[in-house]
Amino acid sequence: MSTMTRFRVYGTEFCNHLQAVALFQADARKIPQYAAVRCIARTDGLTMIAHNGLSCAVADLSTLDPEGAGLFSIPTTQVKALLAIFHRKLPKGTLPDEYVLEVKLTARTLTVTDVSGLFTGDEYVMALPDPDSLEPHEEPEDAHTMRAAASARGALADAAPTDLTDGVHFSPTELGRLARAAGTLGWNLHIRPVGHMLIAPIAETFVAATYAELNDRPADGPHAPFIDERALADVRRRLDEIVEQGAL
Repeated sequence: MSTMTRFRVYGTEFCNHLQAVALFQADARKIPQYAAVRCIARTDGLTMIAHNGLSCAVADLSTLDPEGAGLFSIPTTQVKALLAIFHRKLPKGTLPDEYVLEVKLTARTLTVTDVSGLFTGDEYVMALPDPDSLEPHEEPEDAHTMRAAASARGALADAAPTDLTDGVHFSPTELGRLARAAGTLGWNLHIRPVGHMLIAPIAETFVAATYAELNDRPADGPHAPFIDERALADVRRRLDEIVEQGAL
């Protein structure tokens, strides 16, 4: 079968970004259609996207010697398999741009090959779903990929910052993803509110975001704003007492 798409990437950069984006996949047991990293390969680079309904991440990488364009998805289990093979420490004295992977996409397979000559030339071949085998209610992976791109575009769209004066809630799990992504890429976590999103432009090639839950619930609701204010006031009072009166 003829090659539809072929490109090369720096191996360490590709693996670091794949690992960081994959943090934002959904749990396959809960939302299986979101449990994948969606990839768009064009002649101007490779974009990887993942989202789980509450957060999303986008990586945009340069490619070497690109040929053609195409869409493909890397499900959770295959992400782990790829990283297990290709995410590795380079030999001493080796520069990062010496470790190169070639990615080849056909209608039925995705093949990743180590072409650097630094190791044993490992290769991983992943079978792609056959669109002709889908049930009438199922959508092809390309549709999921484009939906992920549209969702990420909406999440990162420019908007006036949310007024945080009255407080705002974020999922600790989702904030943890932002922090882990920054750690994976070796950058500090920079965050800022944009609209109802908390956006983390972590690196020039990686941006993530998570939704904010605004304090617009009834006063007797489980996350009512007064709970936050009461907790803050109580802790301030307690610290004042400790500092002024001592421990005993």
